[in-house]
Amino acid sequence: MTQVVLPEGAQKPAEVYARIAAARKNLSDFGEFVFGWPCMKHHRRWCNVLDDSNIKRIIILGPPSSAKTTWPAVIYATRQLGEDPAKHVAYLSYGQEVAESRSVAIRDMILSPEFRYVYPTVRPNKKAGWGEGAWYLRRPNFGDPDPSLRAASVFGGVLAYHYDEIILDDPHDPEDVISKLQRVRTWERVKRVLLPRLRPNARMVVTGFRWAEDDVPGMLMAEHGFHYDDECNGKCGANGEEPEEWHLVLIQAITLDEEGNEKSYWPEEWPLKKLKRTQREVGASVFACQYQGQPAPEEGHIFKWFRRYKELPKLVGIVIALDTAYTETEMSDYSAWAAWGHDDKPKPFKYLMEAGRTREEMPEAEKKIGMFVEKIKKENPHVPVRVIIRKSVAIDKIAAQHLRRIGVNVTSEVKIPGGDKAKADLARLVSPEFESYRARIPEDGPLWLGEWLHEHKLHPVGQNDDFVETTIITMRYFEQGTAVGVVRVPMSQKRTGVPVSSPGSGF
Repeated sequence: MTQVVLPEGAQKPAEVYARIAAARKNLSDFGEFVFGWPCMKHHRRWCNVLDDSNIKRIIILGPPSSAKTTWPAVIYATRQLGEDPAKHVAYLSYGQEVAESRSVAIRDMILSPEFRYVYPTVRPNKKAGWGEGAWYLRRPNFGDPDPSLRAASVFGGVLAYHYDEIILDDPHDPEDVISKLQRVRTWERVKRVLLPRLRPNARMVVTGFRWAEDDVPGMLMAEHGFHYDDECNGKCGANGEEPEEWHLVLIQAITLDEEGNEKSYWPEEWPLKKLKRTQREVGASVFACQYQGQPAPEEGHIFKWFRRYKELPKLVGIVIALDTAYTETEMSDYSAWAAWGHDDKPKPFKYLMEAGRTREEMPEAEKKIGMFVEKIKKENPHVPVRVIIRKSVAIDKIAAQHLRRIGVNVTSEVKIPGGDKAKADLARLVSPEFESYRARIPEDGPLWLGEWLHEHKLHPVGQNDDFVETTIITMRYFEQGTAVGVVRVPMSQKRTGVPVSSPGSGF
């Protein structure tokens, strides 16, 4: 069968018609054709969720300047009104002027030729109203008093209307969100005023980035429950029933690739080097919160205060604590490690030097632990390094045997009682080391420091506790007396008599 090739002059219209057809099918093609914005990988992830009309409760979190207003708010609202001009949409934000500026962007785009190509029958009803805060489209029910789109602040006039969709874009005022009282006030407004405005079978989309544990996204997830977009259980309305949980799409600025290397979520716009510079500028805690979606309480639950240091003092030893959590047959929890340097005082001061973790199968995790130990030794060639694990933990003993085979000499075992309650009790026992400033952390650091600090502040209610486990092991190691239960394994000796791990191993 001979393929028909259109003349060059006829190929352009055919391409346009194909793009129009695609724009009517999905949000990503609509945004590219009508607005002219390229849909990047993380944008497409948002669009795929928004295209599923069965999902009724959606929270979209992304780093600042990730286009989370452009795609899941402005472009999305424009397409929704094109698909159904009879809809009633509320576009809400922290300020009236902000909401109205985005309303104007949507309204003006509906008048554009590109939008008309996709939805040729959608027309404005300027007689009914065409203002910045509210405007109308032509629709079958001429007696419908509610505007097609109403733009207002969270505290604006929304009580008089009911909505088929509420888009809550950046609910917190950056100037007020640092106040807990203002965060509570905003949440109460959302809970008692906005949520009751939803019509039956309506959808609500919340966009923004995290400010604190008790911000609006955090409170929605805490009160109603949530699941991640790649673990949807249908309780967001996708199962056809009344939504019970929120469907969370979290975009983190920095993630790890398959080899454990850090990578940017948007390398074209935000290369890793630029993200690292931003992290240094805003600080690890702010970066973990706003760019990684990992807010922590201002004061931790157990670990409340953290003394910082600018430069390491002269160290007489380094302890590397391991919390292994992997099997040979399946992916498991994180395996974590942390290096602490210490001085020669009777009650030594401890300095967190570096920490890391990985969630991989045994051989890969062992390799990363070995590389970390080697790195610490190369950076501190004249300081003895001791690798320690938990005593009487079967998986740690297995890991220790494997690590010794590859040259990582695990030299001490620390007795740590098991169970979550025991772990929380032990955390309380070692937290005075931080309160007395005998345990200190870097003034600044890369991604791992924000994650380490975040996890310690959240313990014992956080999702992970692997970094906390390494801290407990380390602090227990330094305690005096036989009750500590430290079993020391003789280390190999160099000719100089300085204790180190096996010198011929390379680790």
